Amino acid sequence: MTGTLGICGTGSSEFDVLDGYWGDRAALVLDSCLAWVPDEWTQADDHDHCAICWAHIYVTENRDHFASSTGKRVCAACYDYVRSRSLDFITAAFRQADAADPRSDDR
Repeated sequence: MTGTLGICGTGSSEFDVLDGYWGDRAALVLDSCLAWVPDEWTQADDHDHCAICWAHIYVTENRDHFASSTGKRVCAACYDYVRSRSLDFITAAFRQADAADPRSDDR
């Protein structure tokens, strides 16, 4: 299935649609209209999550992260995907899952 994604200043580009779990994350990475800025978490009694890998963003974990113009947050590791507009986080997640699967030794 294909769809379109607006690219700031260029109209739109065609791409394969990723729905469900990966779709929102892919859209976040590919949306060149979002402005990202370095941010620091200072609320000791609250936390947020990275919008890509779901890591905690908290005063003791991923304190230094990046925030989008729409209020989404990503950890520094996932910002590398945003900066380079890379969907490699999807295959990386599958590699991590395979490595953690005790059945992977049987393959």
